[in-house]
Amino acid sequence: MTIRGLTKALGIGLLALVLSLLLAWSALAIYFSNLPWQPVRFALAGLYGIAVISAFALLERRGRTIKWFLVATAGVIAWWITIKPSQLRDWAPEVSLLPKAVFVGDDVTITNLRDFEYRSEQDFTVHYEQRTYDLKALESMDLVLSYWGGNRSIAHVILSFGFAGGDHVAVSVETRPEKGEGYSILGSLFKQFEVIYILAEERDVVQLRTNFRKERVYLFPTRLPPGAVRLVFRQLLEEANALVEQPVFYHALEHNCTTAWVAIAEEAGGRRVKFDMRLLLNGYLDQLMYERDKLVGDETQGMPYEDMRSLHLISDVARLYQGDPNFSAKVRSHLPKVVK
Repeated sequence: MTIRGLTKALGIGLLALVLSLLLAWSALAIYFSNLPWQPVRFALAGLYGIAVISAFALLERRGRTIKWFLVATAGVIAWWITIKPSQLRDWAPEVSLLPKAVFVGDDVTITNLRDFEYRSEQDFTVHYEQRTYDLKALESMDLVLSYWGGNRSIAHVILSFGFAGGDHVAVSVETRPEKGEGYSILGSLFKQFEVIYILAEERDVVQLRTNFRKERVYLFPTRLPPGAVRLVFRQLLEEANALVEQPVFYHALEHNCTTAWVAIAEEAGGRRVKFDMRLLLNGYLDQLMYERDKLVGDETQGMPYEDMRSLHLISDVARLYQGDPNFSAKVRSHLPKVVK
């Protein structure tokens, strides 16, 4: 084959790849759209795909077919752009209320702080609190990583903020599902879920994962000074407040449990967080932070990473203190001693 022929073949192959990706995206956008009734969306997505493939297979004038396909794709994109997030849905009970924070001087009052009593993952007593915290008493921020299944690469990230006196407020960025709606990674890329910042008692969001979902959960003290911790906490609360006024879609790559607080850390700290693939494969986030000297604020600092990590697994310990009002303090009593 001549160089010209090879170039032409590569061009045709690249064009075919681009068109295939556009078709796949369009079909998924139709399926995950705001049209009611999942069977209808499935049928429309399937018919759209069949129509496009048939047109390319049966029509002889490929150039005209490509033009019409691009027009149809533009129409799907224009429709998809019009889909907006909403606060008015039939929410699942665990995400039915959005938290809100009101700042008065150095005090912050949080409304709808979640503190559920769990009997199983699906059986719980809904309970929200209104509590006031003194920001001057905010001393620490811990990183919580929760793993499910055998996947080491992906984890759910929770930040837990510790106050003098033992109170802990956990912040968990999650999808906000409707009743009966399950999580879908693909769906999260196509405006399927709104985002919620859950502000909760630490025992709520941690025990849900350790005791009832049986996940592997690690808790690491960070090495951030109190001033930086307060900036991050305040910014997180302001982000949560913004969602009350303007809902936002959750996105598995752009706005998730890791990227949300990385952006906040950048704003609070006044400088960019250097990109690393472990910000996406967030199951290794603790390793990244350890290398950057952001973990750990205890006597395991300087140990080989895997040795340090193994000493911060709290799954079994957390199960010992189910429902204990002093859950946070008792779990930490089993961890390496924090260095002041």
